[in-house]
Amino acid sequence: MKKIFFTLFFGFSFTQLHAFDQQKVSDHMMKFWNLDSRDKLAVSTPVASQFKELKVATVTIRNNPYPVYFTSDEKYYFWGNPMDLSIDPDKSRMENIRLKRVHSKGSPNAPVTIVEFFNFQCLHCRHANETLEKELYKTFTKDQVRWVAKNFPFDQSEWAEPAAIAAECAAQQKDEAYWDMADLIFSTNTIDQKNLKQNVMGFAKKLNLNTKKFEKCFDGKETIEKVRADKMEGKKLGVSSTPTFFINGRLKRGFNNFEDIKVVIEEKLKQKN
Repeated sequence: MKKIFFTLFFGFSFTQLHAFDQQKVSDHMMKFWNLDSRDKLAVSTPVASQFKELKVATVTIRNNPYPVYFTSDEKYYFWGNPMDLSIDPDKSRMENIRLKRVHSKGSPNAPVTIVEFFNFQCLHCRHANETLEKELYKTFTKDQVRWVAKNFPFDQSEWAEPAAIAAECAAQQKDEAYWDMADLIFSTNTIDQKNLKQNVMGFAKKLNLNTKKFEKCFDGKETIEKVRADKMEGKKLGVSSTPTFFINGRLKRGFNNFEDIKVVIEEKLKQKN
């Protein structure tokens, strides 16, 4: 029998309801979370859940859905996600990450794999990239850690997606050119929507790429599906901000310093020994 652990964030009482009172529940949640009319909270009618004594409803706040559980007498509700103790969360995440035909450094057989979802227009991603370039393989060997890059351009970013396309076009000519193009894009502070192509064409020349092939690829957006496939994969994994890291499946959002990454790598290496 599977063991289930249920995370309960809070439970608050409201009077016994003869018919499910969505408005009353909505009002209670608005007050609890200190929301206002701009936040557009909606509550669905509860239905049977996998737990005999609990019903489940979907609460939508700012277009984001969340599961909320209700006791059978509709007196208490619990905000949280059911956690199955028979499933390893890290392993489960890694099983849903594509690791073939990706841009990576380090050995494919390394015991630890870092998968990074990033956005070229993200300053925190630039900081993470610069830090990992300096520290990762100074601290660990390439036989210990593999670093995999995945594109996650935001829709509202003006030039992040075409920048990702440029890096993919570079990689079509030389695998390592993906990282070289990424480094050049990150290190240039003056890139904007208008001058991006001029900059990446200059980078292609600097990297001794065939500029005609590169320009055809960039203008034709031949690699746009690869970029968007990375982003779709990230969304399915719960990526909502950049950079987001999966270290043998351990989720780390954002980047403050290398120590945050290093400590997880060390833990994962100990587990492999």
